[in-house]
Amino acid sequence: MRDLNTLPDVIVAKLQAKGYKAKRINEPVNLQFYKNTDFREGYMTKDLTPIKGAYGVDRLLLVNVYTTGATRSYYSIMPTSVPMAQVGGLPFEDALSQAQLQKVYAH
Repeated sequence: MRDLNTLPDVIVAKLQAKGYKAKRINEPVNLQFYKNTDFREGYMTKDLTPIKGAYGVDRLLLVNVYTTGATRSYYSIMPTSVPMAQVGGLPFEDALSQAQLQKVYAH
């Protein structure tokens, strides 16, 4: 769990290394506190614009971590490697001025 807690710092460092102005929001973003909006495909169903004013950001990178654990390789039933940590997630970018979601692809 400790390594998962440092994931936001790693993401921020990688974005900054690519020339982006990036910062971590240390508080969790609890979507229940934000107003619902009308459903439009490709758009956020919550109004996250208060984040823009509160933190001085114009885009928000949301990462939905959906799996954590360990993996290793096997030959039949014999392990052939040491266990390695595994994290699976799906990042989305929210342009806060228009609430449009964009799938993020790693380059």
